[in-house]
Amino acid sequence: ENGLKKEISVKLNKLCQDDDSAIMNMYMTLDLLPKELQEDTFIYELYQDNELIISDNFKGKSEGETIRFAENEVITEKELTYTLYIYIDGKRDNPITMSNRPFRFSLYGEGTDAIYEENYIRAVGDSSATSLFLNTDIMREEIESIKTVENNIVPDNIDKSFDISSKGDKSVMLWYDDANSNSLYEVYMGSSSGLIKLNTNSSYLFANLTNASEIDLSKLDTSKVINMFRMFINSQSLINLDLSSFDTSNVNNMAQIFEECKKLVKLNLNSFNTENLTSTAYMFHNCPSLASLNLNNFNTSKVTNMNYMFAGCRSLTSLDLSNFDTKEVTKMGYMFSGCSSLTSLDLSNFNTKNVTSIYSMFNACSSLTNLDLSRFNTEKITSTAYMFHDCSSLASLNLSNFNTSKVTDMRFMFAGSSKLKDLDLSSFDTKEVTNMEYMFRQCSNLKIIDFRNADFSNVTGYVGMFADVTSSHIYVKDTIQREWLSSRFSNLKNITVSL
Repeated sequence: ENGLKKEISVKLNKLCQDDDSAIMNMYMTLDLLPKELQEDTFIYELYQDNELIISDNFKGKSEGETIRFAENEVITEKELTYTLYIYIDGKRDNPITMSNRPFRFSLYGEGTDAIYEENYIRAVGDSSATSLFLNTDIMREEIESIKTVENNIVPDNIDKSFDISSKGDKSVMLWYDDANSNSLYEVYMGSSSGLIKLNTNSSYLFANLTNASEIDLSKLDTSKVINMFRMFINSQSLINLDLSSFDTSNVNNMAQIFEECKKLVKLNLNSFNTENLTSTAYMFHNCPSLASLNLNNFNTSKVTNMNYMFAGCRSLTSLDLSNFDTKEVTKMGYMFSGCSSLTSLDLSNFNTKNVTSIYSMFNACSSLTNLDLSRFNTEKITSTAYMFHDCSSLASLNLSNFNTSKVTDMRFMFAGSSKLKDLDLSSFDTKEVTNMEYMFRQCSNLKIIDFRNADFSNVTGYVGMFADVTSSHIYVKDTIQREWLSSRFSNLKNITVSL
């Protein structure tokens, strides 16, 4: 049989050029493998640059199994080409039962430890709270504190020490003493050069340290790091985190880096260079103890995703985002959702021309008293649902520049914003809107709603649209829109056609 042929190209990242090597894993999962194909005549072969390096068959293999072609293999070539062949050996007798049997596999490649030389830390591996920290014998949830020190010399009175270097040469060591009364450990890490170098991929490195209240990372060299995705996620006992020594000039992903750090009060990011950052999604999500954040040095000129960036930061009373460059951002959904202590927010410098998502952007910002979004460009927005939901202190809202020509969903948009007295929605084009359910629910103080350009002809979802709105004076563009409203909402007594 001719079989299947798949070519795989492996290239060293440009940041590895000075280091001459990287570590690669390549594997195949058997997603569908009937028993009829589990034969020694069903064969797979892997070639590297036309040289056969692996040859085996599927006898004894089972559906769901993983076949590893390369594990922690050191790659020194700038580019390698692998070719995978899967075929039935036509030179031998094959069981007739193999005919027409389906077969499906998935092929994966990953670089888990992109630098392989002295003083670099090994790859993270599993990062759950009950996993072993850096492949030692101590679980992440058993760590009370981590301190980085200037050398790799393990004290004589320490029984537990581990080589955590990527090269396995003891250039980076980890050790800890007996547990305290809470069965938690103080962990120390040190390098022979004085600085512990982190790999290009340092995602999850300090994730799920659920009982660690203190981490001293002043002896880390982060200059080669590209990925800090979820680096500290769910380290929910951390109180103070000083990252002023971090070099982040090459980092492009900080999504979810501090997510669920629920006790974090102080966070020093003053040295952060974010010029290459493309994602800050969920960056501070659910950090309810953070009372202040200094992001004046942040360069966001390449960031495209800010979804949930500050969501759940309910202790923040103010945010200075005057330095934010948002011209490339496409996603701002839930960005400030749940920031219930924010009293003011100046977004006058925000460029939103490329933004496609602002769903629930200010949801439950219950302390905001006014919001000026007159400079927002919303021409690409399709949903404004829950955007100002439960903004219960909002007394003034400027939406005079809103372009809603592509919006289809306005559910709960102002619901719960009970202090709003008038809404100028005269710029709203609603001809594409299909859902306005509970749009003004609990807006009991609304006196004026200027809807003079609204068109309700495509609205099919309108349950509770004006629930609790009894004394509002509503302006619409013609008798058709007035009839549409009056026939559906008996509580509306003042609907006026306004040219």
